[in-house]
Amino acid sequence: MTAPSDRMLLAFVRLWAFALLLHVCMADQHRLDTVWGIAVATLAFAVLIQPRSLPLFGLLLVAQLADMVAEMPYSPNHWMLDGFVGLTILACFAVRREVSLDALRRAVPGIRIVLLIAYSAAALAKYNSTFLDPVTSCASAIAARASFGATRDLPLDPVWMIATITAESLIPVLLLIPATRRHGVRLGMTFHCLITLSPAIGVQDFSATLIALFFLFLSAPDADELLDRLQRLTSRSAVVRDVRRFPYVAAALGLLVIGFTGYLSVGVASAATNVISKVVLVAIVIAALWSWRQAAPTARIAGVTWIHVPMIVVTLAWALNPYLGLRTTASFTMFSSLRTEGTEANHLFLPSVHLTTWQEDLVYLESSSDRAIDRAAESDVAVPLLGLRLRAMEDPGLVVTGVLHGDRVTFGPGTGQRPLEPLSLWERKYAHFHAIPVGDQPFCTD
Repeated sequence: MTAPSDRMLLAFVRLWAFALLLHVCMADQHRLDTVWGIAVATLAFAVLIQPRSLPLFGLLLVAQLADMVAEMPYSPNHWMLDGFVGLTILACFAVRREVSLDALRRAVPGIRIVLLIAYSAAALAKYNSTFLDPVTSCASAIAARASFGATRDLPLDPVWMIATITAESLIPVLLLIPATRRHGVRLGMTFHCLITLSPAIGVQDFSATLIALFFLFLSAPDADELLDRLQRLTSRSAVVRDVRRFPYVAAALGLLVIGFTGYLSVGVASAATNVISKVVLVAIVIAALWSWRQAAPTARIAGVTWIHVPMIVVTLAWALNPYLGLRTTASFTMFSSLRTEGTEANHLFLPSVHLTTWQEDLVYLESSSDRAIDRAAESDVAVPLLGLRLRAMEDPGLVVTGVLHGDRVTFGPGTGQRPLEPLSLWERKYAHFHAIPVGDQPFCTD
């Protein structure tokens, strides 16, 4: 069985740079304003032009990790996944003492396992009573949003729920089985490309991340066939030909448009990013489907070594966060409405064993001086006390009234109010929690 070819690895480098570029620009609403965000965007364009410059790629991975840490605890699911993948690659660079394609090739088996853990966790999280209820399922809410409300009154809620949980459950299984691995790649690419097609759903950075990672599950001949198809498809475009002729001009204009045009108009910048990202992702998926019938050997997952073990363990531990009573956000539970807080978890079969009281100290909101929290109180939600303590560090004058362990309490800095104690540095970077619905209103959490 052949290892990933140089051509395949260089294609992954470009796909990965594209995914990181999309995220940092979209997350900052196309108004890059941090040194790390600007570094990620600039280095991503540099890598797109010079994918063979692996030191540039290594710097891009370091910049992404720095941005992730700076954002924490608010870094989203896929930005954490990107960070774990980046650490896996950087570890192989460090152990091999070289920043090369051979070192990147050595990282691929570990990357595959990291993706399988994260994706399986996201699929398993959806086996809960909230997601499997067509009325409250996130699948129905996302379908309604993607269709601009057109599907809201149609009797299709069970369809969206079943289609979503079936696809997400099948993809990691197909990727694990040698005979079906290449089809798992195509199903995964197609499913996550379809999710991005609606301009109302801004998840193309997440889809780009997954498509890049799915690509690594192909065998070298299968990847070559996909890339050949993609090259023939894109060679018909005058725009693509111009970009190839003037790559530095195209990169400078691209950085300006999707990185900084938001200062003039977020709508224009978002529209440009939508068009560019969707064209790229759709072209990749068309090429993947076009080569479906082409015979090719199966890519093996074997090859995991001690170098990969630390990040595999960290990824698994991160996925277990909600079930262990730790943080509930960005733990690979994407849009599942999983609830592990309090005493009544909603998962159908995975137990919750709380190692801390963080998810048990729930404040049932009544009112607040913060407009966002006050609106949440109107929707009948509760939040872990640590979440309010984090919010109070950002707003020292925060006042919140709610019920904690059966007692009505007013939290705040004033006389007679219970202070919201500041968190330690590690808690501030680590502890982050969803709001929890306690009423009858549908509530979709990511």
